[in-house]
Amino acid sequence: MNYLDNYIERTTSCLTGSTDFESIAKVDNFPVFFGVTKEPVENDIYAVMEWFLERKTGLIQLNKLIPLEILYQAQHAYGFGETWENHYQKFSEFILQTMPSKVLEIGAGQGRVAQICSSKEEIEKWTIIEPNPTFKETDKIKVIT
Repeated sequence: MNYLDNYIERTTSCLTGSTDFESIAKVDNFPVFFGVTKEPVENDIYAVMEWFLERKTGLIQLNKLIPLEILYQAQHAYGFGETWENHYQKFSEFILQTMPSKVLEIGAGQGRVAQICSSKEEIEKWTIIEPNPTFKETDKIKVIT
């Protein structure tokens, strides 16, 4: 097994700056990439995933972060089929109930929700931050890689 050895250590709370943490869960052999590849299983990378509780606020957060260039090495969020399409449609309806005109989406996967919502006249601009976009920009949809 290949183990990650270059974590980004979180030594303070991302919310308050506190250092008063309690370890609440730990998985020693967690696969880093959440997806399917053509690589042999021997090339998979594993990491320690440990969750900490910030005692003051109750916020739960990871204390060892995986470098972004490793974590987001490829797109891993694909939703196909009738169940996923129903989810995208219903989630888009939920979003549109708030009557937004401009939206910032972080991590859009395949961009399906943006496509559905931006087809509505009320949406002026939909900006997506996505490290591995698999969809094209439109007049309304802008992508920041």
